[in-house]
Amino acid sequence: MDNQGWIRWVANALQLVGYFMLINDGFFTGLLVKAVSDALILVWAGYNKLYDVIFVAAIFSALNFDKILKLVTN
Repeated sequence: MDNQGWIRWVANALQLVGYFMLINDGFFTGLLVKAVSDALILVWAGYNKLYDVIFVAAIFSALNFDKILKLVTN
């Protein structure tokens, strides 16, 4: 059975890129990259029925999207 492990690898790589951008003057772009990564983590966790991961990733995703929304509306 395929657990869609490639999604996890792509999401983790994007997390690293997003964090790098956040701390190196690419705050908005870093948040967007992390938002995509969070969405991929949610998909991967859904395939694997890892509900604790879904819960934690959803919290971080909501925080990231809230900050993106605040940046866009100001």
